[in-house]
Amino acid sequence: GYQVSQKEDEAGWIKLLGQVGNCLRGAKGFYIDGQLDLVSVMKAHFPDKPIQLCVFHKELRIGQIIPLVHVRTEEDRWLKKVFEIILYDDNEIRALRYFLKLKLLKTVNRSKKQQQIYGILNRNFALLMTHHRYPGMHRTNNVLEGFNGNISQKFSVMRGLKKAKNIDRYVKLVLL
Repeated sequence: GYQVSQKEDEAGWIKLLGQVGNCLRGAKGFYIDGQLDLVSVMKAHFPDKPIQLCVFHKELRIGQIIPLVHVRTEEDRWLKKVFEIILYDDNEIRALRYFLKLKLLKTVNRSKKQQQIYGILNRNFALLMTHHRYPGMHRTNNVLEGFNGNISQKFSVMRGLKKAKNIDRYVKLVLL
């Protein structure tokens, strides 16, 4: 199923889960981005299922604060190293140790960049670490994002639908 909504908000997610939620009961876990309403709804509807936030989305957000390719300052180099350990290290304890180190240092140093990056990582931090406790899960949803990217390219050809019944036809065409 699908849901056409004006925006990604709690009401839209609840309506979508009302249509497809039963189909998802057998899922072993979920990958989601950090959209707050989606996180809230998924936690409420599937409290017993693991939820993994895609760490790549966090990396993209951090890339708006510090350069990730041409790193120039010592602080940026250190922050890049720290967030990469937190998000990508295979050892959850090491990741947590660096997260706590960042928490302490952002308070002591009062660095705006450290505070911003800590804030990004702190939001739903436990959901960034889910893959450590559920070995079958990965830290990113890149495969799904690639699929969504292909669909988005096909949908961008469309300028708008004049009739609601054409949505079904177009979705079938895109997915075939």
